[in-house]
Amino acid sequence: MNAVTIPWSRPVVRSEPDDTGKDATVTDVDCQQREQFCETVEAILRLRARRALVFGQALFADPAWDILLDLAVATVRDNKLSVSAVCSTTAGCSHATSVRCIARLEQAGLVERTPDDQDRRRYFLRLSSVALTKMRAIVQNPIGGVACNPFY
Repeated sequence: MNAVTIPWSRPVVRSEPDDTGKDATVTDVDCQQREQFCETVEAILRLRARRALVFGQALFADPAWDILLDLAVATVRDNKLSVSAVCSTTAGCSHATSVRCIARLEQAGLVERTPDDQDRRRYFLRLSSVALTKMRAIVQNPIGGVACNPFY
């Protein structure tokens, strides 16, 4: 099995080999950048929750985006989130809707599911390296010359 680098996280083991047939090199990235990313994403989540309180959840429901935001922080901090934990934190939709949304994100290659070593009925979710790179681009890179504001 070969390790694949996911930006800002520990290596993830995959069954398929990489292009060179060797393990990918994992390099440590600045902890301050990693924490700034997490703080920005958490600020976005807090604002979305506050917006839902003021305007109502139904008007701004976007479970896929909420799941990606939650998983971005968990993946960067190397926290394990189970499917049920992600479903319970997805605001404004049912458990079944959250599960369908997770399945679509997984089919799109944005979310990876790994079984729990202790309980084979439970699965953990994390962002794929592609999704994390895209989330970093949204949160950190300038858009039209203006840095992304956590009040999105």
